[in-house]
Amino acid sequence: MGFLAGLVLYGVGATRSPYEWTTPVWITLAFFVVPVLVGLVNGAVVKLPRNGAEGFRIGLRSGGWAMFLYASASMMWAHYRVGYNGNTGGVLLVGLVVAITYALIAGVVAGCVCALLIGRRTKSTEQNTE
Repeated sequence: MGFLAGLVLYGVGATRSPYEWTTPVWITLAFFVVPVLVGLVNGAVVKLPRNGAEGFRIGLRSGGWAMFLYASASMMWAHYRVGYNGNTGGVLLVGLVVAITYALIAGVVAGCVCALLIGRRTKSTEQNTE
């Protein structure tokens, strides 16, 4: 569910963004706001009993894949607009490294949020059963 939320949020950000947005706004949106929301959605949807490590992996996968697809599509669109016809293998390699790096950053943020939310929910459930 968090993966779909990430795709929708990244898609809305890519298609409906004002031209006045500066680089810090994009960085905050792409690497903090959307991954935090993905982590929150995952943390809210995941059923107990789960632990924080499993929540981290769930958030990492969903947030990371959403960012990877967004970054890949954005770079392909930019490549198409520029119309570069040179070393396609080099461009593909650089694009892949950038997309993976961005996906790891966003995935770690989403994973941390999901793990924290699940960890807190698990602790409160354990305290209520004692």
